[in-house]
Amino acid sequence: HIEDQLSGSVGGDETDDASDFVGMCRQVIISAAIFNIGVLKGPMTVEYEYSRPVIVPGARPRIETVKGYRPYFEFVEVWDYYPDMQAKSFSQVDGQFETHVYAKHQVQQLAERPDFFGDQIKEYLRDHADGDYEVQNYEQELDNLNGNKDNVKRTNKYRVTEWWGSISTKLLKDIGVPFDDDEIEDADTEDDTEEQRDPFDEQEKKEPEPDDGSVTKAVVWFLGDKVIKVEIDPMPNNVS
Repeated sequence: HIEDQLSGSVGGDETDDASDFVGMCRQVIISAAIFNIGVLKGPMTVEYEYSRPVIVPGARPRIETVKGYRPYFEFVEVWDYYPDMQAKSFSQVDGQFETHVYAKHQVQQLAERPDFFGDQIKEYLRDHADGDYEVQNYEQELDNLNGNKDNVKRTNKYRVTEWWGSISTKLLKDIGVPFDDDEIEDADTEDDTEEQRDPFDEQEKKEPEPDDGSVTKAVVWFLGDKVIKVEIDPMPNNVS
């Protein structure tokens, strides 16, 4: 099953992306040969729907549609990856950035996803209807190397920044990022009625917790000066 996933459905979070894993590894190796570094991002997962037969003794077989998850990887250009240059190994990394240049319709697609702040994205698109992309020096140099001597105009494009790293646990809780222990507490109090709840208890719950200095690995996306996604890193803490 894993071999089928790697050979047939790896390459991106787009359902119609059929890039193969071997071809992606080839891109990483070529990058390493030319620039001395090749970056492969993953594994990540994408949700999809598939059909499977259901056979019950004494009944006619039927087909049901279920949700599944498949792994996907992405090749990252050297120019788009910004690691923690003070770290000597991945275990010491405090955070790492990746930049994306998206078309307007791609940013709009992010606004429709449940894991992004759609209102923030739509507001930014209204304020920057023609895009916010500004060419960087290294991008102009790359254009020159490719034979494009004139400034390449990329209209209706947006620069989106993705960050993975450690951030204050208290800060995440203050802005409402759910943690597993919060879900447990909500489940315990779900059966309580309004009459049973003491308003003083509610007030006590709203008091800010003291900052004990702990950090949590998280994923944060930026669109200009707006945060458009904050989520707990799904990978275990001992995975870099």
